[in-house]
Amino acid sequence: MYNLFENAKHFYQRWLQRRIPPNTYQILYRKHIFIFPTKAGLSFLGTIILLWLLGTNYQNNLIIALAFLLLSLLHTCIFYTYANFSGLSIQLKEVKPCFAKGSASIELVLKQGRKPSANKRDHHRITLGFPGEPVVTVDIKSQHTETVVLPLTVSRRGWHHAERLVVSTIYPLGFIRAWAHLDMDANLLAYPQPIAADLPIAKVIAVTPNDHKESTDRLAVSDGVDDISHLRPYQQGDSPRYIS
Repeated sequence: MYNLFENAKHFYQRWLQRRIPPNTYQILYRKHIFIFPTKAGLSFLGTIILLWLLGTNYQNNLIIALAFLLLSLLHTCIFYTYANFSGLSIQLKEVKPCFAKGSASIELVLKQGRKPSANKRDHHRITLGFPGEPVVTVDIKSQHTETVVLPLTVSRRGWHHAERLVVSTIYPLGFIRAWAHLDMDANLLAYPQPIAADLPIAKVIAVTPNDHKESTDRLAVSDGVDDISHLRPYQQGDSPRYIS
């Protein structure tokens, strides 16, 4: 059973790779969008079926009319959900590296992908996120852009290819969910995780000149630390070791 599930998963990934290839700039249209009722939508559909059964059993035309009215409402939500999702463009802007077992930042730009003259509508309640990561919900107004920063946890160091981005919406009534799995072709770098170590710390002491010139403090390094921390003008009495 496990092998069957893994084979089905690999087959789905290959099919998705052919249908939606990797690209740093994606525009959502019918090839990218999947639609299915949510739990609330399935419950709503079950209520409609129950009303229709009651209406036909008791020959009550009013209940039957109510069932068909609710069914038309659910049917209309499909078109509104698709229209709210279609035409949205997502572009990869920047990928910020992180340390291993840390969270990288992936910056995306969302805007209207079609010509504004042909499509002047807003995109409401667009949710974005990577699998297993926190999601962000935004509204994109017509002829405006929105910048979104998404976290992505990296467990190992080295170069990684980001998982497919999940973009979805349940606008307007929450009965229908439209989503897309987009490969934004984002490669991120994870540095090795820093390890705490007990390194010697240079002791810095203040030394005040004893001559009659203007009293200014200068820094001297003790305990034989020879590393250069900064440069300053030469002062009389400085050791030749610290002159560069």
